[in-house]
Order: sequence, then C-alpha cells, then structure tokens
Amino acid sequence: MTDPIALGVRTPRHSLPLLYPGQAQKEVFVNEALARLDALAQPVITSTLSAPPATHAAGDTFLVADPASAEWTGQEGSLAISQDTHWEFQVPYEGMRIFDREQETIRIWRGGWSLSPPIPDPAGGGGCRRRSAWRYCNTSGKSSGSRYSSRELRELEMGGLVCSYRDGHPA
Repeated sequence: MTDPIALGVRTPRHSLPLLYPGQAQKEVFVNEALARLDALAQPVITSTLSAPPATHAAGDTFLVADPASAEWTGQEGSLAISQDTHWEFQVPYEGMRIFDREQETIRIWRGGWSLSPPIPDPAGGGGCRRRSAWRYCNTSGKSSGSRYSSRELRELEMGGLVCSYRDGHPA
C-alpha cells in the first residue's frame, strides 16, 4: 500500500511547496515556489514595519517589527513578501542574511535580527595596483606609471607590498 499524499509538504528551509505525482494545477505550486525564490535569493528588505504599508508592489519585502498588527499579527521577525493580492511570510533561519535598504546594512538572523558589523577600511599597503605582469605603486614619491628596478622591488617586497611572483616577475 502506498503512503497517503500530504498536501502541505514543503521544503524545510524556504517552505517551498513540493509537487506530488498526479497533482492537478501544478502551475499554482510552481508559481508560488518561484515567487518565494525570487524574494529569498539574496533578499532585500525595503524597511522595517509593524503593519502592512498602504501601497506596495509585488515583490516588495519588509521585516515585520514587534508588535505586528493587521494582516501581519503574529509574524514578528519574519519577512513579509508582497504577492500583489496577499502577503507571504518567511520565518528566518539561523544564519539568514538580508540587505536592509533603509539602513544600508546587512542584517543576520542569530536567534533574532542583528546588524552585521561594518567591514573596516584596509590599513597600509601603499596603494598598489596591478597592471599587466608588473606591479606599480604610489609610494616613495614615484608616479603610478613608474617601473621599479629589481632592487626597489625587493625593498618593496620586504615591506610587504609585493606579494607574489610569477616567472621571476612580480604578479
């Protein structure tokens, strides 16, 4: 005897609807899965709100703030994804990342949404750039187009500015 068909079967992470053999109207399930994937592949939220906005377009995604109200009641911390006529909600999972357009930062779910620490500016390095097979640097008063002698390149290497060689030449 075969197992009974479970209509509510979904994928564990993104809650995408699964198809079953002989299913009618497969396009409804496939379209729902594609719309959800469209919103969750590299998700970007417009802003954080506790209630649905008065106007929104299909695909607009919002982070539901606490306390949620109206159609979003009980969805605190979830992503609310506009599907024209209704809202789809995605419960966050550990390590989920979203870009917050309003705050211009990345948020990470670690049992709750937290802001990703900013990436520090690089320190040191002397402004080296790669041009063809040689490295040119804006250090020691030389212009960026000056070619360094072998001795100068060794000195720069000792200072950590030239990192690798290929065929005896700086890469």
